[in-house]
Amino acid sequence: MSDSTPQVVVGCLLDVSGSMRSALEPGHSNEPASDRLRAVLRVALKLAKAERQQNPNAYMFVGVFGLQTSEEHPNPSAADLCGIADTLNDSESHSSGHDLLITRANEHNLSYISKYIRSKLTCQEARIVDAHLRRHPHKVREFVDAIPPEAEADMLQRSSQSVGKTVAKAVGGFLLGPIGSALGELVGNFSGRASGSAIEDFKADNSEALAMARRIQKEWLVDFTDFVPRRVSEVVDILQRLQAHQDHHGGSGEDDDNLFDAIRAYMYGLTPMCHALEKALGAFRSKQEAQRRVLVLISDGNSTDGDPSTAASDLRSKGISIATVNLTDDRSSTQRALHYKADLLWDEGTRNLFQMSTPVPGSTHPIPVLASVGWTIPSAGEIALFATVCTVTALEEFCSMLLSARFGSADALLDIVGRIHFDDYINNEHLAIRKIKDGQPTREVLTDACNWYRPLQFQAVDEEGARQAVLRRRPVLATFGLSKPGWKEFSKHFKKNSKMRDTVLKEAQMASHYNYECDGGHAVVLVSCSPSSLTFLNSWGSSWGNNGTFAIESPAVLGNKSVSLSFYDVYWVESDLTEAERQAYDTNVDEEIRRRAEEHEGIFELEYRCPGCGDTSRLADFRGSVRRAVCPKCQQCFEPDAGNLVKALYLRAGLNDVVG
Repeated sequence: MSDSTPQVVVGCLLDVSGSMRSALEPGHSNEPASDRLRAVLRVALKLAKAERQQNPNAYMFVGVFGLQTSEEHPNPSAADLCGIADTLNDSESHSSGHDLLITRANEHNLSYISKYIRSKLTCQEARIVDAHLRRHPHKVREFVDAIPPEAEADMLQRSSQSVGKTVAKAVGGFLLGPIGSALGELVGNFSGRASGSAIEDFKADNSEALAMARRIQKEWLVDFTDFVPRRVSEVVDILQRLQAHQDHHGGSGEDDDNLFDAIRAYMYGLTPMCHALEKALGAFRSKQEAQRRVLVLISDGNSTDGDPSTAASDLRSKGISIATVNLTDDRSSTQRALHYKADLLWDEGTRNLFQMSTPVPGSTHPIPVLASVGWTIPSAGEIALFATVCTVTALEEFCSMLLSARFGSADALLDIVGRIHFDDYINNEHLAIRKIKDGQPTREVLTDACNWYRPLQFQAVDEEGARQAVLRRRPVLATFGLSKPGWKEFSKHFKKNSKMRDTVLKEAQMASHYNYECDGGHAVVLVSCSPSSLTFLNSWGSSWGNNGTFAIESPAVLGNKSVSLSFYDVYWVESDLTEAERQAYDTNVDEEIRRRAEEHEGIFELEYRCPGCGDTSRLADFRGSVRRAVCPKCQQCFEPDAGNLVKALYLRAGLNDVVG
């Protein structure tokens, strides 16, 4: 594969239709109008930075849909936002739209039209005209030729002045005497100037040049009809310049030269979601060689051009994962929650977004991390890449999770800072437990083990508790007993030469053996779950079952009338460690981090926020260890919180500095 081959293509679609106005401009006191649109684009910028760090050859496109369109204003209903931003902000000088167009006029010796540019066009309009002419150099001559020659402009000004003098004399003639003449001249001059200016304004308003400028305002977005995947480094550059321009020109005046407001002028039309998804499919098709493709859709789900599920199905059939975000201003709706199935109380738009999203295993990194920072995770073992958010912070967490799911180095750090190395146990069978000798009671064995290996603890849990523990990457011991015919059926299904050994053992297969006496118990480890099955690690070697594991339909499969399937959540807490154990643990953590850093060089390029000064710095710039660090900016010592460190690793690149 060539180094230039894109390994990943990430698409972002932002709904800016009329139904999204309240979500994008909620008008809360701490969230002024259009601030949320800026914040959403800042999230896009930071996601692009994170993707660039991990996949330099990645491509990305950012599109908007829901633009106003009509016969009078033939704008596209969906457009390439990066193309728009790049065209409107091609200069790094932070010049205003007026200054840019005046500079272009000066290049053609047309400096005399400066006052018309400033008086007849807003800064935004002037910027659009200049950007369009820069994009279409062949139209520059047409625009120049449409501007009256300087002599004609001078003649217009002189005629305006002449009209003013005539009016002044006429008014003065009605008033007799020295005072009357003076007053008449004053009133006449004022009236004359007004009359002259009105004539000049009329001529300018009806000039061919201004007509062309108005025409450009109506048609310029047609250039950005197609979503264009760009190298992620180019997307970062475009969005950085967009943000820098906003920081330089931001304000509250009516004619602020604000690129966000220039875009907003065309927003809040209908919601052509099907059309936008079809265009996104076209963008992905242009990079078919990409190994992974992800589309993030931010909307309210209320499509006005048909059922979007068909277009979404077309995307998924091409191997494109779809993540949907229901952005709302309704703070009473369920927040910071992932879902496995639709809620009966959801409106149609929310259901549409949920149904379009791609389901993934609940154990996929970093979904367990979202649980550790307050997100609700369903116990089904499968979640949809869908979330409802009303704050920008929650939007950041969810969107960064989508990219972090491919981020192997953060997976390693998750296990290092205080979590059990669960994947290692599963893959290497470290935690496989042999059949309990002489039928020793499980609770007694676990109690003894916890006494021998302090600070281990355990608690009996039901199926829901077991699923939640596994989703949080904790090992769960499971014990069960079967009758003699039950063991025979169990062994036949999963034995080495069975054609069914990698399939799910059904309740119907075991039901007829339930009422026989128990013929022995066994202990295994629950390692994963799905909505329709539970998967366990056995201790009978990798040639048995599915590489040493087996799956059942439900807990009822493993049991009989006297013994049922039982679950025990096995865990430990760091606060129970002695000082010597803590030091040994810290040493092990430091050694493991150093080892992992050699495998994943990008780990220490991630950023962490100092709890003292509040500034973020690269992990590589902190001195000390993961347990006691020194901030490179304020030089304060602090003990990094493991949960916050994991959160920093997953939300990466300072994503939390966007105020939601």
